[in-house]
Amino acid sequence: VIDTSGDLTVQGGRIHIRESDDGNNAVAITRDADEGYVQLFSSGTQTIEIRGNGSSYFNGGNVGINTTSPGDKLTVQGGNIQVTGSGGIGIKFVGTADGSNKNALYFRTQGGTEKYRMIHDQSADGTDDIVFKAAANSITTLALKQDGKVGIGTSSPATNLEVYGGDSSAGIVRI
Repeated sequence: VIDTSGDLTVQGGRIHIRESDDGNNAVAITRDADEGYVQLFSSGTQTIEIRGNGSSYFNGGNVGINTTSPGDKLTVQGGNIQVTGSGGIGIKFVGTADGSNKNALYFRTQGGTEKYRMIHDQSADGTDDIVFKAAANSITTLALKQDGKVGIGTSSPATNLEVYGGDSSAGIVRI
């Protein structure tokens, strides 16, 4: 029903917009018993679902917030990202199915130059080591090893605390 103000009301049904060339769904606006949702399709394959109550997803391509050309799976241009809640909230980094858990958090300039990174399982050998590196992965500044050893200026401390000065004249302090 289209009323005099131009509003379209569909009661008890679904709206499907089909592609003109092959008749596949392009957009579906539909509902379950307790929620409405929108589905988007590409060549007949559903790629996006946004639900009013429950899980929504985006499959295929990158998502951008405040940008029309996201360069990664999620690109946020400007502003901050806030994670709030009570109890066990946080950001998860999940390893790959091959057993390597190599994950990293990168710090880069606006131009993309890497300045710092924090790497979990740098060697991709299944350890829980965490290494901090500066200057695009070339200088180890801090290493927290799975066995409890800490290295400053070295990625492989031989004792519980090892501080490396950077060259032979600066020396090494081991505790």
